[in-house]
Amino acid sequence: MKQLGKKTFKYKRVLIYWNDILSLPDWVENYHMQDQEYCKTCVSIGWLHSKTKDMIKVFSSYNTDDKGEVDDFGDLKIYPMSVIRKVEYL
Repeated sequence: MKQLGKKTFKYKRVLIYWNDILSLPDWVENYHMQDQEYCKTCVSIGWLHSKTKDMIKVFSSYNTDDKGEVDDFGDLKIYPMSVIRKVEYL
């Protein structure tokens, strides 16, 4: 664990491999729908905030208070577990 001020930083750094959705803003006829590619696998990096059977929460930024404790989280991403391909702990 990394030291953060006088406190121990309890969050683990992770790489999240996840499937992004495909979104088309226009109306698409049925026969064009067959031509669309499968959603791509994306990779995000951050600190694991929490994980349940339904979702995983990751943040990429934080700040600390005067005591060196994490005060606020930034760049929070919440992924449904259905899109997660792999979680790699760094």
